[in-house]
Amino acid sequence: MATTPESLPVRLWILLVLPLVASTALCAEHEGFTEPFQTLQLTTVVPGQLASLDVREGDHVKIGQQLAALDTATLEATLAIAKAKKNAQGAVSSATALFKLRQIRVTKLLALQIEGHAREDEIERALADQEVAKANLVIAKEEVTVNRLEYERVKQQIELHYLRSPINGVVVELHKEVAEIVQKSEDPILTLVQLDRLRLTLHLPTPEALSLHQGDIVQPHCPELDATVEGVIELVSPLTNADSGTVRVKILLDNPNDRYRSGVRCTVLF
Repeated sequence: MATTPESLPVRLWILLVLPLVASTALCAEHEGFTEPFQTLQLTTVVPGQLASLDVREGDHVKIGQQLAALDTATLEATLAIAKAKKNAQGAVSSATALFKLRQIRVTKLLALQIEGHAREDEIERALADQEVAKANLVIAKEEVTVNRLEYERVKQQIELHYLRSPINGVVVELHKEVAEIVQKSEDPILTLVQLDRLRLTLHLPTPEALSLHQGDIVQPHCPELDATVEGVIELVSPLTNADSGTVRVKILLDNPNDRYRSGVRCTVLF
């Protein structure tokens, strides 16, 4: 004869049902939405007129890739002048030749002095001329060094007019068009996101959050993608929000080849 709930003793029925109820109560479903690992609004360090946009929305970019550039025509002209000065060796050559000439004169006068054919004041004047020539040679060499530094300074100034990608990512929005003015460093040219990892943020009741630790493995399920993804707990906030009584928990999801989309709902059982 089949066993029905009515035929079971009350105590036995309670013993069978209670574990199931307790198990359900211990596992609560929490949901959040995937988001990029990083979202960056990028612009150049200096203001200026936008000369080129080298990417389009949706483009994948690599670290160091040029994304945009401001006009550098004036600085390029300054760089050409600085380069000419850097390569100029005329002053050093002239100062070197004069110093050698002064050295030769001093050597000859000292030889003549031994024979009694050179006056003391004549030698002193020659030695002074030699020191002046030596100082002028030092000045000429210092000027060459300064010109080289100025050349490098202008090159660095030009580099500040280029926008390069700090990450491997995807361009999701362009805020400027070519010929527009970038006013200041808070004026974004484009938005770039990093999608090779995604972040899922949950807000859990304090008792549930206290059972979690950084590095724990979890398996969020994303219904819209029909996928269960392995994730690692990145952060369990040390603070409980006083208004909601919840704790912020961040989960990192590996996303090779942008397999999973950002912005989709995922659920986790704790």
